[in-house]
Amino acid sequence: MRSSARVSGVILTVVWLAFTLFVVFVPEDPMALHGWFLLALTLVGCAGLLIAWRQPRIGGGIAVAAGLGYMLLNWIANARLSAFLGTFGLLIAGPFVLTGLAFILSSRAQTGAVHESRLWAGLLPVLVVALVVTMLVLSLGLGAGRVMIG
Repeated sequence: MRSSARVSGVILTVVWLAFTLFVVFVPEDPMALHGWFLLALTLVGCAGLLIAWRQPRIGGGIAVAAGLGYMLLNWIANARLSAFLGTFGLLIAGPFVLTGLAFILSSRAQTGAVHESRLWAGLLPVLVVALVVTMLVLSLGLGAGRVMIG
């Protein structure tokens, strides 16, 4: 499961670093204040996934917290404007929460505290890639700046 979490973490980090460069250097519209906070939360989530390579519980916890924070802030900032934008945060933050939990569970599986599921380990990267591709397609189709950062 740890290798699946690592693959998922690398995918998320590469996608979000590329997206961050795109948003910062080729902005569509000026970013709202909450957009900067949402972008910062995704970068904190990426940092957590990188930390999880050495410290799975700590890094996974950071990624889960950043994902949940993203969901909450996105909902507060966008739900009154559009139910779609409010729930879109689930699609963006979901892979961080799933991958962070996978790191935490893989650490616990090494100590024998939980049983490692081969099915879950195989499906995790596929699920993360599916969520990331869906997020990218919707973002590009609707305007990345408007969807991703309000």
